[in-house]
Amino acid sequence: MAALLHDLKDHKYAKEGESASRAIRQTLSGRCPEKLIERVIEIVASVSYSKEARGELDVSRMSLEARCVQDADRLDAIGAVGIARCMAYSSRISRPLFVDSKQEANAQNHFHDKLLKLKSMMKTATGRAMAESRHHAMESFLESLGLELGDASSKS
Repeated sequence: MAALLHDLKDHKYAKEGESASRAIRQTLSGRCPEKLIERVIEIVASVSYSKEARGELDVSRMSLEARCVQDADRLDAIGAVGIARCMAYSSRISRPLFVDSKQEANAQNHFHDKLLKLKSMMKTATGRAMAESRHHAMESFLESLGLELGDASSKS
């Protein structure tokens, strides 16, 4: 359940002002025992990349289920599918795909700001193993992009 509902909290998908726990509770109420609903809410609360990056998530206290859901979420964001998702989302929000500035928000910089960090943030052995090849795919993509753009700084 947590794997299916974890993005209810994501700002890209959530309704304005709606909390993840409220949305999960509304979705599962009457369909699942209260104990399961609470467990799903707890797991979903521990998936956030931003919370972990800001030090607001105590990863040492995460359950195995939360670690698995978090790794799965991050694996979706990297590799060939992650590259496609980054480009599609960047286009959707009118974020440039690449620019000369390292300061301006763009898809190319998003790899360095977040996506290339995900491999080292995996919590399970399986997640770490799966992240290896996906991370390499992103590095290869960025190197190729840099060569095509004539920008050696794109190398990871």
